[in-house]
Amino acid sequence: MNLLKIAGIICSVLLASCVSTPAKPPFNTPLTTIELMNWVLDPAADGIWESVGWISDSNGDREIAPSTQEQWDKVRNSAATLMEAANLLMLEPRARDNKGWMQAANRLSKTAELALDAAKAKDVQRVFDTGSEIDNACEGCHIQYAYPAQKAEAWPRLFSKDNAPLIRNLPQHVNLWSAIRLNDKFSPEDLKITLHFFN
Repeated sequence: MNLLKIAGIICSVLLASCVSTPAKPPFNTPLTTIELMNWVLDPAADGIWESVGWISDSNGDREIAPSTQEQWDKVRNSAATLMEAANLLMLEPRARDNKGWMQAANRLSKTAELALDAAKAKDVQRVFDTGSEIDNACEGCHIQYAYPAQKAEAWPRLFSKDNAPLIRNLPQHVNLWSAIRLNDKFSPEDLKITLHFFN
């Protein structure tokens, strides 16, 4: 009888060990969210934004686009880095919640994947278009989680006609990836731009 009890106890212990919750993967996440943004995500996004664009100035109109395999590889690598790095935002302790934050990070990863596909296809227009989508994904998250309320409220007004002179005088590197046709007919639809000074 004692042997049966001992055997039962052993079986119970073994079964319990089989259904126990597995330990969390030992992720190494020493970077803060801001450091991850500044050192990994933003440089990767810049590699996409700055790779294509149209500039109109006193020298005429000109297109900026990759022209060699090496240049296209850099755009591809930037998109791949951004696509994968966006997932790092979902890890503890960076994740702010289990809903909106996760959706925003996933949106960024998915839009970066579109840029990756465009870079593989060497499609300049698609890289430009997905660059705009990436910016929208970033700003949608920033307005919700990063910017103070007054910045979020002011964001749409930055694209008004009254701010055309301000945007016209931005440093050249800020508007490299934009379709810039800054003139008296400026409208929000004319400008798709990353306003780094707003961060």
